[in-house]
Amino acid sequence: MVNWPVSPRDRMIVDGVEYEVIGEPERYDRSPFGTIESFPTPFTVGHRIFDANGEDAHGNPVESWSAPVERAVHGWAAPRTDEPKLAGHDRDIVEIELYAPEWRVINLRKVSG
Repeated sequence: MVNWPVSPRDRMIVDGVEYEVIGEPERYDRSPFGTIESFPTPFTVGHRIFDANGEDAHGNPVESWSAPVERAVHGWAAPRTDEPKLAGHDRDIVEIELYAPEWRVINLRKVSG
């Protein structure tokens, strides 16, 4: 887990575009390149936490997300492979890999609309 909690279905706002977290963060803490403390976190993204227990004005259950909270990250990029990168239970195609502190990669897919 990154030093801030992130779960599947949370949302990240990266360069003004909203993405959904798919699957659990991947761990990459056995790198030969040293510890994560040696890498800066010069970028910020918005993190919106998923809430399955939201209600609409009539008391009906709805999915909702918190207001965005700024999180410091190392950066992000499209996966680099000849095959599509798949993540999560439904094997969704990963559009962006978000590089977070503590050697984590958070897989994201663009939110429709």
